[in-house]
Amino acid sequence: SATVLQCEFITNLAMYGGGIAYLGDGSIVVHFVGSSTFSNNTANGGNGGAIYGLANALSFYENRFIGNSAVNGGGLSFTDVARLYGTGNLVCDNRASWDGGGLYMENSGGSRTLYGTVFQENSATRGGAVFESGVSVNSYTYYFYLDVLNNTSTDSYLDGMVTDTTLGTIAQQYPRYAIFYYNDEVGLAQTSSTELGYQTYTETLFYGHTKSSIYRAPDLIGSYSNVEADPKYASYKDD
Repeated sequence: SATVLQCEFITNLAMYGGGIAYLGDGSIVVHFVGSSTFSNNTANGGNGGAIYGLANALSFYENRFIGNSAVNGGGLSFTDVARLYGTGNLVCDNRASWDGGGLYMENSGGSRTLYGTVFQENSATRGGAVFESGVSVNSYTYYFYLDVLNNTSTDSYLDGMVTDTTLGTIAQQYPRYAIFYYNDEVGLAQTSSTELGYQTYTETLFYGHTKSSIYRAPDLIGSYSNVEADPKYASYKDD
């Protein structure tokens, strides 16, 4: 395992992982712990402006990811991760030329938990804050106490958090006690043509979006019968 504690990674440049790149065999747990700063790092042509991770399990606590850039995952990018846990992080003003301005996750299974994290003013073509792609069957995504604020995308309806289910069905998605605030057109979106499993929104506030709080692509298989939400907190719109 590896631990990064109270470090600064500023204005670094690489193909993958401008600040840190872990290209392992999936057997090692990598921890990013405590008050580290990743600022103005660049992955020029690859993923993960601050961090690119390919590992069995990843944890990151109370870090700041500010002003980083990449093709996918302007702030962070994780691929083939079985367990992901992040708490108390600030992900702000990161840019992706394609997917996931703040965070990009690809081909991941198991569980992914983001707790007490702020995604603010990140930008991308798709998924200004977060973009999940090809997440495997029987996996879970938990978003607890998140602030998702003023993130933008250049593709319509894909501004805040985006799940692309082209490559697989996600079993469960749980935003709880979260705030989605002024993320241009849409707060949380699902795109492509494969059904997303049960979504449960618990005391989650969507505010200030110009088109829809929660958006599902027009060609999506299924209906809203598998979505649970208090109508005071969420609205739905097909377009």
